[in-house]
Amino acid sequence: MAARQVVGDGLRQMDKDWPSRRRMPIDPDEESVRSATELLHELQVHQVELEVQNENLRLSQIALEESRDRYVDLYEFAPVGYLTLTDAGLIAEVNLTGAEMLGEDRRNLLQRRFARFVLPEEMENWQRHFLYALAHGEKQTCELSLKRSDGTVFATHLDFLRTATSGGAPILRIALTDITGRRRAEVELLIAKTEAEKANNDKSRFLAAASHDLRQPLLALSLYVGLLKNCNASDKAGLAVKIQECVSSLNGMLTDLLDVSKLDAGVVVPKLSDFDVDDVLASVAAVHSAEADLKALSLHVHYAGAVARTDIVLFQRILGNLVANAIRYTEKGGVLLACRRHRGRRWVEVWDTGLGFPEDAIGLIFEEFRQLGDGARNRGSGLGLSIVAKTAALLDLQIRVHSRPGRGSMFAVELPPGRRVESGALPTIQPVARSLRIGLVEDNALALDALVLALEGAGHEVIAAGTGSALLESLAQRIPDIVISDYRLAAGETGFDVIAAAREVFGADLPAVLITGDTEPIVIRSMAGRGIALLYKPVGLEALLSCLGEVTALRSS
Repeated sequence: MAARQVVGDGLRQMDKDWPSRRRMPIDPDEESVRSATELLHELQVHQVELEVQNENLRLSQIALEESRDRYVDLYEFAPVGYLTLTDAGLIAEVNLTGAEMLGEDRRNLLQRRFARFVLPEEMENWQRHFLYALAHGEKQTCELSLKRSDGTVFATHLDFLRTATSGGAPILRIALTDITGRRRAEVELLIAKTEAEKANNDKSRFLAAASHDLRQPLLALSLYVGLLKNCNASDKAGLAVKIQECVSSLNGMLTDLLDVSKLDAGVVVPKLSDFDVDDVLASVAAVHSAEADLKALSLHVHYAGAVARTDIVLFQRILGNLVANAIRYTEKGGVLLACRRHRGRRWVEVWDTGLGFPEDAIGLIFEEFRQLGDGARNRGSGLGLSIVAKTAALLDLQIRVHSRPGRGSMFAVELPPGRRVESGALPTIQPVARSLRIGLVEDNALALDALVLALEGAGHEVIAAGTGSALLESLAQRIPDIVISDYRLAAGETGFDVIAAAREVFGADLPAVLITGDTEPIVIRSMAGRGIALLYKPVGLEALLSCLGEVTALRSS
């Protein structure tokens, strides 16, 4: 702009001076001088114009270089790979990102077929989109799995469009986006969705099976009670036995449900110790020998003098479930409980000569309420092996299974090695010997009456109420030795509320017992670690009295 201003000012000044010169008389010499002056003037004008054009060219060159630099920044260093393919599928251009995605130096990619990076199973998909884009010129998108030069596979999304070179040859411009992360997230989401649907279906099946199995003994119990009202005295003993069997069945079912819920809730904390395995085997055999005798089955134990280190109570429960299961599904022959070595490690194996099952059913038998064979629903709760699997996982122990239909089964539990310790009898908690003043809260009238009768029959004084405030009012100034409360009470009150209110009045160290029928894992977790003894319904009188003795003994000590 400055150069143009100078040229304009000079030309205007020369135009002002020229007329005055033309009015003067002209001689030949002056004519020559004037021609030379005019020529010089024109040359000067052309020189100025050339200088202006050169300046414009220089400015255009600068702008072009800046534009090229921007193009390089946008094209070369874009987070998306850009490629140009010829109509033969050869790579004519590729940016740095595209070359990096394909795993080769850019110079080695030029004039090479793009299809060499396409997986064989994706080739048909690629050819279809490639040929369609060349033929129709419409924008195409597709997703392909490509293989880099080093053999690694990655998922890509391609956007490509046909255009032409300056000579008119068709080419394809392609934008290449790595979607491996998105694909992985989609797969993980699909897996999570599948697992959630399976868990929901399992829960529905669990509840349906639990409802069915719980209703069966209740139905029989209702019929037996109806018969009991009208039967002769001589028939009452037989009915009483059958009623007791129904109660035992219900109690076993609810105990198993509770065990599963506690394991699912994560409130079971293993207590590791070293112990003599033979003592555990002898204890399990003693507990289940009566069941075996009733079915005329042999129950043998092979001792090995081994020592293990794990939670002895949970380990014994695993073995107890396996032996009970073996007896339940065995009609003739017997059951063997043995400690043996297998592939360098010790295992406790439970063999039976029962029904057996096909090998392809091994993955099913550990599911909750999964039972195999005709009449299986009459043999147990269907939770025993599920409890075994969950408990073994909690203890980080492996389980081996082998079975043949009609020939029997073998279940083995890994035995973690331990150090030998002096064996000795574990201390037992005896029911409380002295009479206690018990504050009892239960909002169910039938349950309240049964608890009062049982506790008073054991020689205790019981102050009973349906709410926490009613209990405090009934106690007045009488200090209870212990408070027992149901967990779920009327009007949203809980056993925690009752115990907290009682401890606020009678002292923070007041012994307390909470009785609940909840098996929901969230509820069980909320009960853990509150310093309150916990009993689960249905609770027997012996277990209740033992708990009272243990809790009150701890306070007196």
